[in-house]
Amino acid sequence: MNTLKEDIMKYLLVAFLLTLITACSVTTIARPAPRPSPSVPVMTPEPTLLKYKNPEFPDAAITKTSSSVILQNGWVLLQYNVDESGKPVDIKVVDASPKGLFEEASIEALQGWEYQPPMKDGRRQPMSGLHNLFTFKMM
Repeated sequence: MNTLKEDIMKYLLVAFLLTLITACSVTTIARPAPRPSPSVPVMTPEPTLLKYKNPEFPDAAITKTSSSVILQNGWVLLQYNVDESGKPVDIKVVDASPKGLFEEASIEALQGWEYQPPMKDGRRQPMSGLHNLFTFKMM
């Protein structure tokens, strides 16, 4: 009987891990393009996302009971800049729910992103004031 119970637990663990892999979703929030003044040359309005990494579901958001595994849902809104090399920098948490649970995972994921910065006069330009919403939910 213990062997059957162990097999069931292994199956549940595999199913749980597969669910975790697909549990995080990423939503990029578009912001309105800035209005250039007549004296400012127009450039490509937004950076292009080349590489991204989904956040990992934090262990603290997982509750295991004897019969089930419960995942805490939540979200994090980050503000950041993109430097000339295309890396997100100056990352700040704008808001999160619940607070203190998903922020670190969201920041770590965003640090793994890479952009093609906008070009102006043939040179890469930094961008500021970008936002991204990371949503954590059980699928």
